[in-house]
Amino acid sequence: MFNMNIIFRKQSQFELFPGASGHNPPAGKPAGVTKDLTLSLENIIVLFIVFVMALVFFFSCGVERGKKLAVRSKALPKAAVAANAGPAETELAPEKTSQSKHQEQVVYPVDVPRELTNEGETPVQAPVEKIEEQELLFTIQVASFKQEADALKEADVLKGKGYDVAFVRQSGSYSIVCVGKFAQKAEAARYSNKLKKKYNDCLVRRL
Repeated sequence: MFNMNIIFRKQSQFELFPGASGHNPPAGKPAGVTKDLTLSLENIIVLFIVFVMALVFFFSCGVERGKKLAVRSKALPKAAVAANAGPAETELAPEKTSQSKHQEQVVYPVDVPRELTNEGETPVQAPVEKIEEQELLFTIQVASFKQEADALKEADVLKGKGYDVAFVRQSGSYSIVCVGKFAQKAEAARYSNKLKKKYNDCLVRRL
């Protein structure tokens, strides 16, 4: 009976003071709270590492994109210059072709007979302008004078003697008196023999 009373008292003491039992955790922070706190710190560290890696990744992506934009911005002015130069070349090309066509279309006039317009009509030849070839003429120089008036007087004297073709030409600062116009130099030389009786210095020259 006495023992039962002791056991009953101990049990009541345990129920009144549950913290006194040997199965309760030691004084201080509970074990569950400490475990949750440790896990939260690990999670924070892991999240921080992930955040840093994400920053590095986005930073590298930004750098690559910036390089691409820089290269593209440099290529755009060149493309614009090429685009502006293209129409200018295409505009110049027709001018060159038109000039070449104009040069090709230049036709020099040629004397050709007119084509028949109606059957039985006789062809009419286009008028041909006759161009006389300039003949190489020679004359005989009989005298030269410093004054033109003296040369004209001498020419009149020769005309009075029967030399109709007597004229005066300027040769530098002198006025020369010439007689005759000859197609051949030999003919002029033969005729000059007649004049040498009076004009010893006469000579044959070209007109």
